[in-house]
Amino acid sequence: MKAAVIGLGHGCNHIAAYKKLPDIEVAIVCDISSERLKNVMQQFDIQEGTTEINDIVQRDDISLVSVCTPDHLHYEHAKPLLQAGKHLLIEKPMTTNLEHALELVEIAERNGCIVMVGNVMRFVPSFSAAKQFISQGRLGNLHYVDGTYPHDVSSMRHVLKATPWRVGKFDGVAQEIFFGGGVHPVDLLRWIAGEVDEVFAYANRTGNLPEFPLPDQVVALMKFHNGAIGKVWVNVGIQGGWGITLTLCGSYGTMKVESDFWDIYIDEGLPGRPIGKAGYVRMPFHATGKPIDEEIAHFVDCVRSGRKPLIDALDGAKTVAVLEAVVKSYQTGSPQCVSKF
Repeated sequence: MKAAVIGLGHGCNHIAAYKKLPDIEVAIVCDISSERLKNVMQQFDIQEGTTEINDIVQRDDISLVSVCTPDHLHYEHAKPLLQAGKHLLIEKPMTTNLEHALELVEIAERNGCIVMVGNVMRFVPSFSAAKQFISQGRLGNLHYVDGTYPHDVSSMRHVLKATPWRVGKFDGVAQEIFFGGGVHPVDLLRWIAGEVDEVFAYANRTGNLPEFPLPDQVVALMKFHNGAIGKVWVNVGIQGGWGITLTLCGSYGTMKVESDFWDIYIDEGLPGRPIGKAGYVRMPFHATGKPIDEEIAHFVDCVRSGRKPLIDALDGAKTVAVLEAVVKSYQTGSPQCVSKF
């Protein structure tokens, strides 16, 4: 099968992952920057490149496409590709507008296209194992969940320099950090704890990232359909600290999940190194490969087999619904119900 990649920032990670798979050829790549396009083509030995997405839309030999452009452009880039019958891996967040996300769901269904959303944290072993552990009922009924995503300001400045669209230097549209970063803990908590019914959020600016024109810190309270309550904190202006952490509290125990370990207390024996008082253990997780490689391999397998992806278009749209409600809440200062569909 022949693949295309649009957007050659993070899209380079997609190219590298595709090239590890048998019988997949990255036939053409696309980027608005001619210089970047040339460099990436040389780096990955790709023969064809274009600055026009329509060149890919018109290619009947291209079966699957990764859309890795800026968040707010996903919709306008994905729509013509779906209308042309392409199978898509759309980077997270699926869109920055729920109406657009639902339109893409409808177009994909009408044209028989597989759409997967790149919520890559579902492919991190510690998080996927936590999902399985809780789905088996071993933590009991969840009553509180918490997701945090702090991003050190010094590394964030590097990110902003490499991707100036995030501060609006591309077309005047800056990135909402809850869409760009909050999507990770929100998607994980939806996956593990279920759907969110209502949110209330606050946002502010730390002052540590003056070049960023929008709030760089958001705290969102959430009410889940199953009765659990939760909180998500996102900060891209913090002095020190980075990573995604989940805290999951159930009727049988509590666990803290990071990318490479669990800290867990539960009323049953678990293997692991005791930490603190009796009952607490640390369970390490070591990835055998890169999550992005697992994500791309899963997408390709779904296209080949016709099976439903782990994060399909409808699932991606449900995460967008929560993100949109949170942003609206902190903008209006009022609680918001999450759209249901």
